[in-house]
Amino acid sequence: MNTLFSLIWGQCTKLRCAKIEAVPGFEDVSHQANSLKLFVFLKKEYYNFKSQKNPVQAKHKAKWRFYHLMQEKHSSQKAFRDCFNNCVDDIEYCGGTIVDCKDVEGELSALSLTLQTANTEQITQAKQSEKDKLLGVAYLMFVDWRQFGKLLEDTENAYLVGVDQFPKSVNDAYDCFTNWSNDRRNVMNII
Repeated sequence: MNTLFSLIWGQCTKLRCAKIEAVPGFEDVSHQANSLKLFVFLKKEYYNFKSQKNPVQAKHKAKWRFYHLMQEKHSSQKAFRDCFNNCVDDIEYCGGTIVDCKDVEGELSALSLTLQTANTEQITQAKQSEKDKLLGVAYLMFVDWRQFGKLLEDTENAYLVGVDQFPKSVNDAYDCFTNWSNDRRNVMNII
């Protein structure tokens, strides 16, 4: 644990170190070489920096970054999933949400409920269900099209004939991409 703590601490700038050292409880964390708590302090410091922006601007920028996210050509699925989840966390930290009221109403209407007749737990479940679906589809849309374009095309075509193969969560999408294979010999090259 000492080595990990030292490695993380050594990557911080002098300014960041000074700010973290000023946090109450840092002395105990440092003495115990608690890497996990150090990460918590660093994350709080990171979000504190972001919270100094105008809240509306921060929310807009976080959503812009999310909707303009694309997997880089040589990025691993794990690295991309982490980046994707960080973008979602940024939106939520700024007070934003991916799911809008119409999405929740649609999910509730499938259960023969409305916002007025549903209880708090049902509304929360509807929000989470819609968020999971939206993020699963977003993940599908943001991956490297050169590598997974055929999968997206097949998923869209299946939906056109009544078979919904769209992922229902980020984990479903991630599992699909990590296990999907595309034999390039079966792909026609159009010149």
